[in-house]
Amino acid sequence: MRRASISAGALVCAACALAPAVARAQDRTTKLGWQLFGGGGARLGAASRSVNLELERGGWSALPVAAGEGHVGFGLTVWDFTVDLHFQGGEYALAGPGGREDALSVYGSAIGVELGYRAHVGRFVTLNPFVGIGSTDTSMCFSGVPSDASDASRSAFQQVLLNPARGTCLDASDVALDLGLTALASVPFPFGPAGASERLVGWLGVGPRFAFTLPLTFTRTWEAIGYGDTPIALPPFEGPVAPLGGAYVGVEVVFRGGIENIR
Repeated sequence: MRRASISAGALVCAACALAPAVARAQDRTTKLGWQLFGGGGARLGAASRSVNLELERGGWSALPVAAGEGHVGFGLTVWDFTVDLHFQGGEYALAGPGGREDALSVYGSAIGVELGYRAHVGRFVTLNPFVGIGSTDTSMCFSGVPSDASDASRSAFQQVLLNPARGTCLDASDVALDLGLTALASVPFPFGPAGASERLVGWLGVGPRFAFTLPLTFTRTWEAIGYGDTPIALPPFEGPVAPLGGAYVGVEVVFRGGIENIR
């Protein structure tokens, strides 16, 4: 009980010590501004267990737990509220049946709109929690050897895995919700002398970005599109839950500017 009281007291003291700094930092507000950002990291937990079972059953490599991704975007700031359009994606290759290298290529992409708020913590540090909505897509492209043999008793998904002809891509997409946080340490670049209540300034910042993408329908709908000298086009069909979403951890670089209101 005594330890709990001491801990609670320490937290209160820490909050009291931090409050003046936060209050002073919030005396600076971006009245109107813009931002450009980009970075890279890793997507975690996007692999679907049901898709991996199908891949391994057909002799293909399972999707990894983590895969590299990059992101870019731009947006506007009004009174520290941010609106951003972001693009994200990555690709990698895996071995196919018999150890054939680069026989399976996986492409992931996403586009969305994020709404956030830039909170100033100290003079040079900002926290930007955000929520967004957009579209996420995964394509798995298989390189094979043309063959007329196909087992009609198997599912459409398995038929493509076992006989992708010269090349076939399986594609799935979904609407997704994004939740995340960016923490930045930034250096200012004043564009002009400070006025009585406003100044024009730019900032170059770098820091971690954490996000989680949640598919809204956990789609099982796939499309098969052929390429090479034996193109095919199958109507959409139901298969395993698509490997979409997951957590993203990366580093972000931001260049922003605008009019700061000094209270």
